[in-house]
Amino acid sequence: MFGALISAVDPVATLGIFESLKVDPALEALVCGEALINDACAIILFSSVKQYVLAADPDFDQSGVAAVGQAVSRFFGLSLGSLAVGLGVGVTSALFFKFFSFRNNPGMEIVTFFLFAYGRYLLTSTFSFFY
Repeated sequence: MFGALISAVDPVATLGIFESLKVDPALEALVCGEALINDACAIILFSSVKQYVLAADPDFDQSGVAAVGQAVSRFFGLSLGSLAVGLGVGVTSALFFKFFSFRNNPGMEIVTFFLFAYGRYLLTSTFSFFY
């Protein structure tokens, strides 16, 4: 559990050095994307291990083995479920903003953008795809 907690390294220092060195923006985007994926995996791993610790029997009999299986299946279920919801909402919002114009009302565009983000949160909350 401790390893899952500290495995998410903050990329602020790295990105600050990149800014001062004027590196390629694509490299900055790759480092930022890797940091986001690393943070998400650390959260999911911590959640899975926490569920294992809560469900495991101290004697590590059959229920302990079952708890390990549940933790592994929970990790992959959370990872793939969150990825599916994120991709689904991302593609839907991209198509929505491609086919609808907000030239006369930029405030509505901002509200719609935040509604898509909040909708993704509500979907993951409904299906318990976090902690």
